[in-house]
Amino acid sequence: MRLATLIWLVVLSSLLSSLEASAATYFLSTTGNDTADGTTSATAWRTFPYAVKQLTPGDLLLVEPGTWTSEDGGVLDATCPSLAQNGTPDGGTNTVRSMLERQAHIVSNGPLPAAHINGCSHWSLEGLFLERHDFESPANVTSTARVNNSHWILLRRVLTLWNNRTINNPAIEVDTSSDVLVEDCEMYDFSKNGLNVSESTDVVVRRCYANQRDRLSIDGGQEIHSTAFFENGTNTLFENNVAEGVDRGYFYGFYDSSNNGRYLGLISMFGRHGFLVQRQYAGADNNIIENFVSFPPQ
Repeated sequence: MRLATLIWLVVLSSLLSSLEASAATYFLSTTGNDTADGTTSATAWRTFPYAVKQLTPGDLLLVEPGTWTSEDGGVLDATCPSLAQNGTPDGGTNTVRSMLERQAHIVSNGPLPAAHINGCSHWSLEGLFLERHDFESPANVTSTARVNNSHWILLRRVLTLWNNRTINNPAIEVDTSSDVLVEDCEMYDFSKNGLNVSESTDVVVRRCYANQRDRLSIDGGQEIHSTAFFENGTNTLFENNVAEGVDRGYFYGFYDSSNNGRYLGLISMFGRHGFLVQRQYAGADNNIIENFVSFPPQ
């Protein structure tokens, strides 16, 4: 028994050492160069498309303070496997992190979100400042930040400014994904939804803040305002979030497949509707709303 335990510990130690050896830290800077090795601040890479494609499971990309745009340095588009690699469940999460909170600024002026995780697993975005400008596009994929068809994803301390007002897109969107955590994020100046979760499973949204700040729609654009709109979700947990100055603080459209949702400890301030539940279908089951506060009372 002791021999078997010793062998297992040796194997485990070897696996951990292999994982640590394979993981690397890279740097991205507005003064960098994609021909460099990216391993230090002095030899940082320059563009997001190049840097994202280099990451292997477990790697960390540290983004130095600065501004990247669609035209200059590119946006963060992790589309797996063509433009990025999947992470792995054994500690091999691919991470993109701002070196200084909200000082890594990504601005989308084109058809893509400022940050896009598409068809990937085990990715993490932390501390980024994402900005979205209006752009007419036939494709409905132009949110400020979008997680699509992805699994085991983390968005933490992400700040979004504006959304694309020409189409029905929110600031943060989680679509057809599973096991996603959106935590300590802030959404400002949006004219549609602050955060939208649709057709997804096991999504947690907690300690987030949304403030519309009287963002106006444009001619021919979207006019419905809300902070969160959940549809076709299963096992969603939405807790300890704050909506301020939003037309509809919390807006839920429960569909037949919307089951086991938990909406706990939510606060809505200075909105027209604090909490709005619409389209409750017969198949929706076991959704719980508790400890909700609307101020002033609606």
